[in-house]
Amino acid sequence: MIITFHVGVLLPATLCLFGFVSLVALAVERHRGYLARGLRGWSFAFFGLWGSAALAAVVSRVTFPDHVHTFWALQAPLVALFLVSGPLLCATFVRERALLAGEGSLPRPLARVPAAALFLLAMLGFGAGAIVLQWAVPFVRGGQVVEPGFFGDLGELARWGLGGERPHFLEPDNAAQEERGVGHLYRNLTVPMGTLLIASWLWIGFGLLAVAGRAIPSVVWRARFYLLAPSLVGMVGLVCASAGVAEERLLDPRFFLPTAVRRTGIWTSEPAVMRSFGPLLLVVAAVALVLLVLIRRDRRDVSAALR
Repeated sequence: MIITFHVGVLLPATLCLFGFVSLVALAVERHRGYLARGLRGWSFAFFGLWGSAALAAVVSRVTFPDHVHTFWALQAPLVALFLVSGPLLCATFVRERALLAGEGSLPRPLARVPAAALFLLAMLGFGAGAIVLQWAVPFVRGGQVVEPGFFGDLGELARWGLGGERPHFLEPDNAAQEERGVGHLYRNLTVPMGTLLIASWLWIGFGLLAVAGRAIPSVVWRARFYLLAPSLVGMVGLVCASAGVAEERLLDPRFFLPTAVRRTGIWTSEPAVMRSFGPLLLVVAAVALVLLVLIRRDRRDVSAALR
């Protein structure tokens, strides 16, 4: 079911939104009268994609509570929303936000909630979705819940990456694991760790693009960069992943490709990937803080220029 949704709905919608964002980037400054109207259409499609993907993930877990399908149900929407997040990135700052509004007003969600906060909410929603789904719809076999609890174990895993002791569930139990010094994660922990890692990397990428764009002096070209950068960066990563230009490492392009993720350190319990879980959560908070500072400074600079 979830594969059908991804191929029949998620993929076509993502491609259409990417094409639409490309047209918006070309229309910046030249056709400002159409921008606000076009962004209302993008907003409707973006939040429709968000909501339908969340519903599909719930239905998939209820009808087929399998680890792999649960992971796919959350991973693909994370990547899709990042690929079409250009308008959110562009609306993060005042001047670009005004340019997008054109001669009208921004769509209601963008006008009421900071754009970066909306993207962070989307990443947190799907990233932590595995925790909610596995708790609400546990895997049952023979009338018994066969998945162990994982809330405390996620915390132990994060503390291990931050210098704490190795979690008890990662104790080696065979010669191969003894050789590498650590055991394998059980699947009920692999799934939420993996989706949270992917969400963290995408949020960090969003923040880095926001910071990089501040170096562009022209507001128009900066807006175009913000609109197109997530799509272009994401597509380069997916091409690298599908072409095999990857290896098991801390950040592997295959993290973001559903057909390849089971060959990555997330699924094979690569020690470096598991230990990155805690530090990445701290980086997520740091990126949010940096963006908050940049947004406040941008607003202050614009207010000073208008005086």
